Amino acid sequence: MKGADEMDFFDAIREIEQSKVPFSVVWSQFSLTDSSGHGQMCQLDNVMYAGRTQTEDYELIKFRSISDNSIQHCHLYSLYFYNGKKLVINE
Repeated sequence: MKGADEMDFFDAIREIEQSKVPFSVVWSQFSLTDSSGHGQMCQLDNVMYAGRTQTEDYELIKFRSISDNSIQHCHLYSLYFYNGKKLVINE
């Protein structure tokens, strides 16, 4: 059961893709030290969805900054928070 501060991961992705208003996201970068997804946490505020890039090995999700139109990206499954809500995958 999800708490009030949690959101289903796949519901969040659908909401991100359809959002007409800016949002915030937090994700974990890949750690070169221990070769895992538990690296530095990154946060972007005031962004919009800018598409996805698919490769054989991974899928990136892209975000466009409202302030300067720059594009940032992260591995899709490294997203941890969307608008302050923790993303969870329910089995």
